[in-house]
Amino acid sequence: MNTHQIIITHEPKEMIFIFVYTRILDSKGSLAVAELTEIPEDFFCLFPELQELIYYGNYLKEIRNNTFACLTKLTSLDLAMNEISYIARDSFKSLTSLSEIYLSYNILTSYKESLFGKNTNLKYLYLHFNLIEEVGSSSFCESEALVNLYLHGNKLEDINNQTLGCLKKLQILDISLNPIKTIHPNSFCGMQRLHTLNMKKVDLTYINKNDFNCLDNLQTLNLQGSAIKNIEKDSFCHTPGLSSLTIERCELDEIRKDTFACLTKLETL
Repeated sequence: MNTHQIIITHEPKEMIFIFVYTRILDSKGSLAVAELTEIPEDFFCLFPELQELIYYGNYLKEIRNNTFACLTKLTSLDLAMNEISYIARDSFKSLTSLSEIYLSYNILTSYKESLFGKNTNLKYLYLHFNLIEEVGSSSFCESEALVNLYLHGNKLEDINNQTLGCLKKLQILDISLNPIKTIHPNSFCGMQRLHTLNMKKVDLTYINKNDFNCLDNLQTLNLQGSAIKNIEKDSFCHTPGLSSLTIERCELDEIRKDTFACLTKLETL
């Protein structure tokens, strides 16, 4: 069997789901690896009705801007666990029906280009466990419908308003397991609907009273295991709806008795 071939058993134009996973067992029961490192140009134009594509766990190196151009009805794309280090600008621009995309467990080092164009349907973006050091100004702004954004396990060192402030519909943000040392003023302003913020195990050592400005609807904040040594007075007064705060295994020198005075709805600490 030629493991480099993708075998289609149905009429291509009628297919709405494809799972491409090429680590298969050969006739002796041993693991055979196809090592698909690229997708032939226009290959997916054979499947105009495709709605879900799982290309998980292959060896794809890059995404060219015409790779998925024909898949205008695609709603879910899973490219996790590849070796993707480069994604061309506007690679997913034509995927106007796309609501979720998995780019986790690759080797991306930056997210600076516009990838999706003006996509009003993209709600779930998974970028965790890459090597991302930099997120370009307004890179996420064309994906204004985002509800969940996962950036944990990267190499981000600071957070600023230009990066995230335009995500007005965002509800869950995970930036844990990053070496974040700085949160710039008003970094989270604009995200009025955010209710869950995960900052577990970041390198932040000091929380300023304006770090969490504008997060009136935040309910869950996880700072577990972070390098925090000091929390400025009134730091949580901008998160009046907070009901769950996790600060265990931080490096706090002390906790003043008025540290949590503003958190009248706090249930779990």
